[in-house]
Amino acid sequence: MAETEHNATLFINPNTPTRMAVVNEDALNARGNPRGYCIDHKTFTYPLIPDDAWIMETANFMKYHVAMTAHKDDEPTSTTIFDQATPKEPVVRFEDYIDGDSVRRQDVVAWVSAGTWHIPVAEDAPNTPSIAHAVGFVLRPFNYFDEDAALHTREVTIIRNDFETMEAAVVDTRDCVPHAGLTAHAAVDSFDSPTDDYK
Repeated sequence: MAETEHNATLFINPNTPTRMAVVNEDALNARGNPRGYCIDHKTFTYPLIPDDAWIMETANFMKYHVAMTAHKDDEPTSTTIFDQATPKEPVVRFEDYIDGDSVRRQDVVAWVSAGTWHIPVAEDAPNTPSIAHAVGFVLRPFNYFDEDAALHTREVTIIRNDFETMEAAVVDTRDCVPHAGLTAHAAVDSFDSPTDDYK
């Protein structure tokens, strides 16, 4: 568990796999693990600019793939358009946000950087295909549920057992074993809401 902003940063290294997660230590799942969400990068890059280059004064958010800071109303953005005019003396210097505040049992902000390298090719003209240059990350449940949440969905597997009437047999959601004499229409109301267990 990270205690302060200084040790709540992540620079992804494929040789030492690490995952950043935000958890609530007061809300435990059935196995006693704190419920939370992890940040799963779909794309990331490494800065091609040295850390000590003058332009990094205005772009020092690029030094981190994730940085967690305590929430502050006066820290609304990691950069600003005005930094283009004064890159050596930026209006917003992101690293100033990482000033050692406690992040444990606090409201936090996850500053996530995701990117891709674009090497221009002839096929970029007249329009660069955006699907080939998508960037992003996913917030993924991290011990949030007690088991695979799909087990509690209403979208059950249906086995068609009578092709003349198209009457469907509802199957057990774990084992795909049909319930004897229970049709899909009769069973819909018998299932619990998928969110009942996680309020």
